[in-house]
Amino acid sequence: MSWINDLYLYLFITMYEKNGRSQTESQTETQTESQLEDDGRDKWSGNLDFLLSCVGYAVSITNIWRFPYLCYKNGGGAFLIPYVIFLLICVLPIVFIEYALGQFSSSSVLTVWKISPLLKGIGYGTLIASGIYCTYVNVIISWVLYFLYQSFTSVLPWSHCNNDWNTINCQDTHSSSGIQNGTVYNSSFGIQNGTAYNSSYGIQNGTVTTNATKKTASEEFWTHKVLQITDGIENIGGIRLELLMCLFVAWIIVFLCLCKGIKSSGKVVYVTVIFPYVVLLIFLVRAVTLPGAIDGIKFMFIPKWHKLLSSQVWGEAALQIFFSTAVGWGGYITFASFNRFHHNLYREAILVPFINGGTSILAGFIAFCILGYMAHIKEMHVADVVDQDTLYLGPGLAFVAYPEAISTFPVSPLWAVLFFLMMLTLGIDTQFGTIETMHSALVDEYPKLLRNRKTLFMGAICCVGFLSGMPYVMNGGIYILQTVDWYVGLISPMIAAIMECILIGWIYGTEQFYDDLEMMTGKRPSWLWGICWKFITPTSVVLMIVFNMIQFTPVSYGTYTYPSWAVGAGWIIGFASVIPIPLYIMKDLWSAEGTILQRIKTRLTSESDYGPALEVNCIKPVELLQLTTTERLDNDSSNQPDVTHFAGKNGTTAENPDPIPALLHTDEQVKRFERKRNAPTPSRKPINISKKDIKSAAEDLFESCISDRAIVEQSGFLDYINPGDFVLPDRELTIEDLLLRRQASLNIPPFLGKRTNFTSQEELKTRRMAKARIHVEHVIERMNLTYN
Repeated sequence: MSWINDLYLYLFITMYEKNGRSQTESQTETQTESQLEDDGRDKWSGNLDFLLSCVGYAVSITNIWRFPYLCYKNGGGAFLIPYVIFLLICVLPIVFIEYALGQFSSSSVLTVWKISPLLKGIGYGTLIASGIYCTYVNVIISWVLYFLYQSFTSVLPWSHCNNDWNTINCQDTHSSSGIQNGTVYNSSFGIQNGTAYNSSYGIQNGTVTTNATKKTASEEFWTHKVLQITDGIENIGGIRLELLMCLFVAWIIVFLCLCKGIKSSGKVVYVTVIFPYVVLLIFLVRAVTLPGAIDGIKFMFIPKWHKLLSSQVWGEAALQIFFSTAVGWGGYITFASFNRFHHNLYREAILVPFINGGTSILAGFIAFCILGYMAHIKEMHVADVVDQDTLYLGPGLAFVAYPEAISTFPVSPLWAVLFFLMMLTLGIDTQFGTIETMHSALVDEYPKLLRNRKTLFMGAICCVGFLSGMPYVMNGGIYILQTVDWYVGLISPMIAAIMECILIGWIYGTEQFYDDLEMMTGKRPSWLWGICWKFITPTSVVLMIVFNMIQFTPVSYGTYTYPSWAVGAGWIIGFASVIPIPLYIMKDLWSAEGTILQRIKTRLTSESDYGPALEVNCIKPVELLQLTTTERLDNDSSNQPDVTHFAGKNGTTAENPDPIPALLHTDEQVKRFERKRNAPTPSRKPINISKKDIKSAAEDLFESCISDRAIVEQSGFLDYINPGDFVLPDRELTIEDLLLRRQASLNIPPFLGKRTNFTSQEELKTRRMAKARIHVEHVIERMNLTYN
């Protein structure tokens, strides 16, 4: 039977694309070891892998300490209003752009700029910023590991002042009375080392002390035990061996999680992303039951309306949501490039920013419950309970204020272990996106050199990262880290975000971008997105830059003032990721031809090889589906090929007509299709499959087609809707799905408004089989298959 031959071809293609190798090879290798599509890039094994990876990349340690600090500083509830507004008008549109760029081109932060080659310097700037950023993020992870190690004890070392590293300025804020350094004391009056003192004034060992010089036990643990900090960046000191070991362990963890790329990290995120939310929920239950928690909740959610008149509140809210969501750093482009072409990116583009913002608010809620509790035990107002200068000592809330509060909980070591495990997973998730951005960018840029050496290259990145992090774990390393953190993301992510909006809104064009999105997802986005990309979002980011520059102050650490040379070094770090943009523009224009305006216009236009990585993706899914089922193709006899001319790949007696270009509506789509069609096809091994097995599978498939037809006939829509559309509803389309829809519709007449006029059902099936054969043979030709 003729239909069996066509089903043979379909099954050959399906088996080849699913397994990527011969049946003999597939028996010795697991299918998970081959997750490559024809574009040569790894693909997420599931949509949840992608979503969790993006959430882990966006939600970082700064959500736990930076947001509560800014909310505390700017009047609580008043801060939340501009925070949500900028989430909607600024972050959402940029995340959408980055997802779409990465998924449409299957490219990372360097090769994606084929869309506008003149702006490729933005990709290099992103690469430099990510490289600097990842070195000190792992240092923060090493601090977390050190705290985690110290938490496995019956009494937390930062809960009291009876330690070797404590000074006479140490004040135990948790006890009303007790023994400190072997001497009875209390919080209002007592004797310490034989000298009377009180909490506001006293003499210790002949030295006058006041509240200005007193420090909590947790603060002294942080400065004198963990950091063993020096008096300034001029005195860098030696390497802290304990922190160096923790830094080494941190990089080993990162390498083990990323050594297989997204195939390994995509599974790890199921633990590292979900676990922090479990811990946060546990802390939430505990925090709301603390005495005084209601005072902190009121402080957070009752707005101080006069604060909304301050530009500082709006500016800091905009900067916080922008930087905490990590837009402009390239991670979303990288992760989206591993999606399948027809993945519905709308879902993640909306969910990820809202999950990130919701996590910050949840962490802030817990923090304010704890602040209310601390205010209760100290008999103070919530606004005065924590010194804001202490909070701004780098990650002071995470490593000083939180540990101090946790030490007051019953069974405090257990809570400390949970907290720092949560901090560890948050830091590792951030590293996944940052390091994968660098790794994928360079692999895509130099595929011949690096694509077959991915694991080795990842190991090299981790080694360089470890060596680059060593200055941070010296005694004065905190001063270096504070400088880098202060300047590294000062302006480059915002410039990248502005240029992305200008690119889509004014250079590439929103209509063309809508076409690309429709080609991927089957639907066009709302016109509101275009308004944001053209006007609202770039304007808001420009205002952020202006505000950031106006309120910007030179780097400082508490009361310590940096020398001028250190401030200069910070500015160099800040502009290291900006300088590549103008340098690349000059280099690119110099190598182009024509007048200056011609060069600019040419280099701003997308390159000929920008577009979907696979040829079949150059066509909109709905149009490809309709190729063999529309009334135009079924009823127009001029479009009906002679069946005898298409007896098979090796028996073709006439040139196969190519039906696909007729579906391409724009010149850009035609160019992309021709470019993919003419690309050289890699050689493939022949497939040897038993025809007996294929015949059995083909008969089962044909029977399912008949049952599908019966279901459709019973639906009552046969006179109005093409039955082929009901075969595989609501699924991400792949080439297998498209071919299956074609094959499944071969035995079903298309009723598109009126009945067909074929003389017999057999004639209709024969003609439809001929057209299906055209497409199947076209795909086989492109894949260079041979079969028995």
